[in-house]
Amino acid sequence: GAATTGIYTLSLHAALPIFFGFMSALDGDKNLVKLATPFGAGIGGRRDLCGILTGGELIIGSLYGRTDPEDADQKKLAYEKSAAYYRWFKQEKKKIHCSEIVTGKFAGHTEDCVRLMDEAQAKLAEIIEESS
Repeated sequence: GAATTGIYTLSLHAALPIFFGFMSALDGDKNLVKLATPFGAGIGGRRDLCGILTGGELIIGSLYGRTDPEDADQKKLAYEKSAAYYRWFKQEKKKIHCSEIVTGKFAGHTEDCVRLMDEAQAKLAEIIEESS
């Protein structure tokens, strides 16, 4: 929504604004946002995987990832939520790379990026709220 659009005006690449949209779910830990920095503009500015996709997956990992390698249930939960987000993203955009989503010279995010960010935040909220 408006918060996402405002964050884009700060010239943050897509992986960062999606994190800011979930700060309350992440207990306000801004250090987690640092994890998203290298994923901006398609991983290190290379226009590869979209930061809205990778940032969303990082949020899922932050909330549902496991710290115990033996915790198969937590791994299953994280994988299910990750797969649901990935499937939605691929179905929604049909593309997962910045170079395909933002065609031409990359000079910033398009209105389509902002719209996708808002839709992705809503979908992530839905996935997070789903009981598993």
